[in-house]
Amino acid sequence: MSGNNKLPIAEIEKHLLQNCYSPKTISHYKAHTATFLAWAEQTAIEITKCSYNDLLGYVRHLQKKNISINNQNKHLRSVRYLYNYLIQKKKTNYNSAIVTGK
Repeated sequence: MSGNNKLPIAEIEKHLLQNCYSPKTISHYKAHTATFLAWAEQTAIEITKCSYNDLLGYVRHLQKKNISINNQNKHLRSVRYLYNYLIQKKKTNYNSAIVTGK
């Protein structure tokens, strides 16, 4: 994936459809993914190199927009799905939206 974070939302939509997600869920995931990608572009973060700390910056961005905790979690679920998709497509090798305990 190039550094400009261009990921066709249609790819995500197709993947969601193939995995039998509901139309409402697909609509939300597409919107949340687009929001994340726009934020990453604006902050010059390449999504394939996005760290957990970068994602904390994204959460702060959502908080500044007065997005509720419930909706922040929905955004993060979409981001986690995006990274799972990118791993499956071999465009990255880790999901920075998953916290692992050590």
